[in-house]
Amino acid sequence: MICLLDVNALPALGFHEHEFHGRVARWVAALGGEITLATCPITELGFVRILSQVPQYRITIEQARTLLARLKSSRARRLTFIADSHGAERLPRWVKTGRQTTDGHLCALAAANAATLTTLDGGSAAAFVIPESWFHGNLCAPKDKGLIIGFMGGHLVRSCLASVFPLCFALRDLKTPSE
Repeated sequence: MICLLDVNALPALGFHEHEFHGRVARWVAALGGEITLATCPITELGFVRILSQVPQYRITIEQARTLLARLKSSRARRLTFIADSHGAERLPRWVKTGRQTTDGHLCALAAANAATLTTLDGGSAAAFVIPESWFHGNLCAPKDKGLIIGFMGGHLVRSCLASVFPLCFALRDLKTPSE
C-alpha cells in the first residue's frame, strides 16, 4: 500500500512542534514494511507553505525546505515522490466546490499511481484518515495480531506492528551553534 500524505499529514509528520505530530508519528510507527509513504509537488509545497506561514513556528522558507529534505532522506522510512502531470480535467466528479479541488486532485493523483490519499481530516470519502487516538493511549493489537492503523470509507484498516522510527525534526535541529 502506498500512502500519499496530504498537505496536513506531511507537515505533522516532519515537524515535531506541529499540533498533530504525535498522532501521525504513532501511526507511522505502527506501519508495517508493506506500507510506503509518498509525497508529490502539491504536498511538498504545502509543507513549505504551512511551516513558513505559521507565526509561532518562526521558520523561514529555507528552513522548511531543509526540514523537508531531511525528512525525505531519512534512513528510517524513505518517502517516495509521485510526479504530477494531472490538470483540472482529471478532477473527480464529486468535486463540487473550490474547497474540494486540492483533495480531489490528490485523490485522483493517488489513484492513478496505485496509492491512497492519506489525511488528518475526513474531507474526502476516498481518503484514508489517520486515527486521532489509540485505544487506552497505546497501540492496540487484537487477537489476530493486526494493528488498527486508521479508517477508510468507514472501515478499519489494519497492519502489523513495526519498529518505531524517528522521522521528525524539531526546529532546534535547524539552529547553528552560534544561534
